[in-house]
Amino acid sequence: MSAWDRDPAGVTRPLIVVRIEDCGLDPLLLMAPRVDLFDRDEPDAQSHFLTVVREVVAGVRRLPARGTATVADVDYYSQEERHQFFVSRDTVDDPWATWITWNLEEAGYTVIFESFDHVAGQHSVAWLSGALRWSDRTIVVASPSFVRSARCEAEWRARAAMGADGVRDGILVVRVEECVLPNGLLSAPRVDLFLSESEVAGREQLFGFVRSLGLEPAARPRNG
Repeated sequence: MSAWDRDPAGVTRPLIVVRIEDCGLDPLLLMAPRVDLFDRDEPDAQSHFLTVVREVVAGVRRLPARGTATVADVDYYSQEERHQFFVSRDTVDDPWATWITWNLEEAGYTVIFESFDHVAGQHSVAWLSGALRWSDRTIVVASPSFVRSARCEAEWRARAAMGADGVRDGILVVRVEECVLPNGLLSAPRVDLFLSESEVAGREQLFGFVRSLGLEPAARPRNG
C-alpha cells in the first residue's frame, strides 16, 4: 500500500491489482486497474495480463474494468461499531467537519471522523481503509481546498467504487464554500450549508437534508 502514500488519488496509477483467486479487495484497491486471471486458461491469462499492463503504461486504462470485486470483510471494526457516516474533508475545513460530526452525533447518528477517531501511531492509509469499510456512506465536506486535494479525491473515489451506484447511494455532498464539484460528484445528493443565515438554520438544514434521504439516527439523541 506504500504506493498510495505517494499517490493517494492514483493520478499516476502506480498499482495494478492481479487477482489469481476470486476475492474481496481493500476499498482503496478497488480504484486500481485490475486483472482477473483466475477464470482464464494460461495462454489467455498471459495475453490478457500483457494487454492490461500495456494499457496502464500507455495511460489508456486509468480505471479498473467493471467486474465482481467487492470489499474484503476484515474486522477492522466490529459489527457493533459500524457507523452510518465517514466524514471526508480537507484539514483546512476541520471547523466545519467538526461541527457537522458533532451535530450528527448529538442527534444520534454514528460518525467516523479522522480528527476524533484516528489514534496516534495508526498508519493513515490503513486507518482510511478501515473507516471506509465499516461506514455506510461518506459525507464530503466540499470546498475549493477539498476539490484540489489528492487525498480527498482518493477518499470519495474509493467510496464510489464500493457499490454499483456508489456516488448516488454512498456519498452526501455538504458544500461549506462556493466551489465547482468534480464531475464524478455531480450525481450525489447535495446541500449548501454556507448559504444558511445562522448556526440554528444550518443545523436544521443539515438534519433536513439527511432525513430527506431516509436516513434516521441509529441511537437516541444525546440530549434526548
